Amino acid sequence: MQTLLIAARDTIQQPRAGARALINMDLPANVGWLALVLMAVASSALSALTFVMSAPSEDPAFDQALTGMFSNPLQLAIFQGIALVIGAMLIYRVGRLFGGKGRFSDAILLVAW
Repeated sequence: MQTLLIAARDTIQQPRAGARALINMDLPANVGWLALVLMAVASSALSALTFVMSAPSEDPAFDQALTGMFSNPLQLAIFQGIALVIGAMLIYRVGRLFGGKGRFSDAILLVAW
């Protein structure tokens, strides 16, 4: 737990050092995937909660579109999970394009973090 708190502090104060500390933990790839899934679930739950608590807008069509999007939290979590994986893929690929030597599992872990 102490290591995670230090990594969180470093992430805010010195992002590169925080990322390096997280990567240096040498966690198994499935930890990154699990963290990514948890982030997608937590994000969709908070998004749905925010939607439920928000006041209706002046445009009924807009409200209807949002209701369709937020009415199925599982669908929203899947969508957000896919978006996070695509983001990690882009980070990995662009990093490789510019001479980086990082692993895809590290990109997944950092996106989840």
